Amino acid sequence: MAGLYFHIPFCKQACTYCDFHFSTNRSNEDEMISAMVKELELRSSDWRTQHFETIYFGGGSPSILNKGQLHRLLEAAYKHLRVDSNAEISMEANPDDMSKDKLQEWRTLGISRLSVGLQSFQNKRLTWMNRAHNAEEALACVKRAQDIGFNNISIDLIYGLPTSTLEEWREELAIAKSMNVQHFSAYILTVEERTALHHQVKKGSVKPAPDEMVEDQYNYLCSWAKENGFEHYEISNFAQKGYRSKHNGNYWNWVDYLGVGPAAHSFHNKQRSWNIAHNINYIKKLSEAVLPAHGEALSKADEFNETIMLGLRKTEGINVALLNSNYLAFLGEDALLSKERLSDRHLAMLSIEDGIWKMKELDWLLCDEVSAALFYSA
Repeated sequence: MAGLYFHIPFCKQACTYCDFHFSTNRSNEDEMISAMVKELELRSSDWRTQHFETIYFGGGSPSILNKGQLHRLLEAAYKHLRVDSNAEISMEANPDDMSKDKLQEWRTLGISRLSVGLQSFQNKRLTWMNRAHNAEEALACVKRAQDIGFNNISIDLIYGLPTSTLEEWREELAIAKSMNVQHFSAYILTVEERTALHHQVKKGSVKPAPDEMVEDQYNYLCSWAKENGFEHYEISNFAQKGYRSKHNGNYWNWVDYLGVGPAAHSFHNKQRSWNIAHNINYIKKLSEAVLPAHGEALSKADEFNETIMLGLRKTEGINVALLNSNYLAFLGEDALLSKERLSDRHLAMLSIEDGIWKMKELDWLLCDEVSAALFYSA
């Protein structure tokens, strides 16, 4: 079982908050697709025994690609890998790309799941984010996709915006409810380096939302999701029954995944690799049949710590007995998880039952803090 990720490194314009690898220069799109096909070919021998049950087009903005470009990538995937006939094929899509014709093309190609980057339903917020769509398009594109037959749709929303209020967030979620989607992801606005937002904060023209407001909006989100039949299955992800993201679940559950494209990451046999984050150099390397990647093998301590970090991000939590037994011989008794390793404050954030440690939902925002307190350091 494995997942395939295509990183499409092109966007129409740069969002204020985004630090993902992309370029607004699209002059070499076809060369990029050829390079990605070549990367798949070169990597295929290492992945022939794997069954791929998910394919995910991310970026960047994969929805800007035309049908022929998408077809080339999918054709290469089916040619070089063992892709299940009922694989979940997801497309990250921007509302301004979701015309009726494009949606029909995606259906023809076998894309079965859409992840739509709405972010907000307010034009003033979308303008500040430098998004290419408006609030009206946000609503219309999802309805259009549903009318064409897409019945597995996720939307992205951002909260904790500067000057935002709890009432504003309530209004956003009320609109989300009316859309009848199967899944949504809600992310706190974070200030990443090398972004326009980081520059604005640094010079003082933008002030991040206070922690208290972020916490209030998160708490309301949790209660709203429960009332409306959404399972809060990962810190930022919510799904109706049967509609969890299979592909993202691979990342959180130590399932192997192959990343293709510049800046894409892969995980295979407890080894992690990542491609160079440079479009021209990526294309050049692959034109020479050279993989543009670096890698590392995870140590047992890395595995142990990442199991903790990923486990506390999920509703399933950590099976402590299993974790301890798996790593005792490698790391020794000092590494084993026990309540004594945590402060009373951190213990109060956990639900511990039948050997399973989970973050309490209203404390989930602090899972990284709890994880760090449990990490093993040689």
